[in-house]
Amino acid sequence: TPVWVDHVRLLTNRFTGALAIEIAKQAWVEGAAIQLILGQASLPAPSYLPHQRVVDFSSYREKVLSGLDDGAVSTAIFSAAVADYQPAQMYPGKLPSGQQLTLSFEQTPKVIREVRAAHPQLKMVTFKYEENRTHEELLAIARQRSKEYQLVVANRGEEFAEYGEQVAWLVEENKPEEQVLCFTENVVADYYGEPIHGRKAILELLIPALQRWIASSHSITNVQIEVLDAISAHSVSYVHAWHRISETGQDDYEVRGQYH
Repeated sequence: TPVWVDHVRLLTNRFTGALAIEIAKQAWVEGAAIQLILGQASLPAPSYLPHQRVVDFSSYREKVLSGLDDGAVSTAIFSAAVADYQPAQMYPGKLPSGQQLTLSFEQTPKVIREVRAAHPQLKMVTFKYEENRTHEELLAIARQRSKEYQLVVANRGEEFAEYGEQVAWLVEENKPEEQVLCFTENVVADYYGEPIHGRKAILELLIPALQRWIASSHSITNVQIEVLDAISAHSVSYVHAWHRISETGQDDYEVRGQYH
């Protein structure tokens, strides 16, 4: 989202929109109705993806806010590297070259905060990128932000995996009362061969566990459904969960189980 210095020159950043395109492609494959917003200089998007291009920060802001007004959007993913500052005054015309130039900047409006204020029920995924921060500092920033948004994707320029992939962390606020709503009231969870009956029992298990874990990841299979009669059915899915309880990772452990 560039900002204008004069009618010819603008300031932008090095990001290309590639991440937004990949997220939109996966959402489209999963059957979501999407609308992708890209900067004018972003990479080309596949023709099958509904998308719009914006020329600068102001048009991006207007497109986002107006696009949510009808209430049709249930989830918004904010991966754009939005400008945090803009020149306090745009020069009318083209600034003369060949002379020293000093610019004064002001903060731009925080679009995600405007969206949250206008749409408190909207599910929002926001991104936080940092450099020259420690891992602990990054996660502290992300945890603070997660108090306002359903999910925060946090990464820093210095953190890479073994084969060069940049590491990102998915951070959400610890809300077990909301997390268990993905289960039916009469769910049966079987982690160790000892069935746990009911949503309330799973909640009682989760509350102390979430206090111990500093990171967790769950992979769920597709749900198999067997229709029993006109008003009832039986379902089963399988889970593979990973948990971390210390920064060293020495005490990481995995759990496998099933839900009925």
